[in-house]
Amino acid sequence: PRRMRNLCLAYLMAAPEFVDVQRCRTQLQTAVTMEDARSALGHLVDLGEQVRVDALADAYQRWRGSSQKLDHWFAAQAASEADDCVELVRALTSRPDFSFDSATRVKAVFDTFTSNNGALHRKDGEGYRV
Repeated sequence: PRRMRNLCLAYLMAAPEFVDVQRCRTQLQTAVTMEDARSALGHLVDLGEQVRVDALADAYQRWRGSSQKLDHWFAAQAASEADDCVELVRALTSRPDFSFDSATRVKAVFDTFTSNNGALHRKDGEGYRV
């Protein structure tokens, strides 16, 4: 059921005429598993603007006490399909809770970002300069 729920959410969020921000927010706020929370957060991050800001703030407040959960927060931004993903990654690396000394945090950001073909291979070449 969980996999189907997240697949249906992905379809809803991919079709502009069906985007259901409230359903996505509800899933993020009531998620019992990290898989459900990550799925919802990823879709909200992709939307950008205030929707992204609110979702990231909500998730950060709830997850900041767990390094592993916070790694998912970082990864959701590095995986974003939004046009400003490169800028998101640059901003992440200047946060006080990011450190190149933390292998898992570096992996959460850069392994995820290098798998994000749209952002990494951006036409202006900025993805390679991160």
